[in-house]
Amino acid sequence: MGYLKHDGLVIYLKATFATVCERIGDISTRPLFQDSSRALSLFTERTPIYESFADVTIETDGVSTDGLTGQIVSTLENLRWAAMRLLDIQPSVLSSEIQSLTVSH
Repeated sequence: MGYLKHDGLVIYLKATFATVCERIGDISTRPLFQDSSRALSLFTERTPIYESFADVTIETDGVSTDGLTGQIVSTLENLRWAAMRLLDIQPSVLSSEIQSLTVSH
């Protein structure tokens, strides 16, 4: 997973195990969830790994898709402005790659 941090920003969309199960819905097509205790064990084991690689963590429990989209966009905007302040540059000077962080919704 180290390549993820090298190549870009990692946003971890964190949810409880109960929320993950609810979102999956029909577990018949998900072999891992056929054994719920094994799935919970893997979830518990992997969570700290995901957290360690995350640049940003967003809690997703009880948040609608629109609300989550808004949080992600807001986070990216805040990071863009923080980068501009750190680099002491004006928005018009930003490269197209950094300006592309602005997402319309």
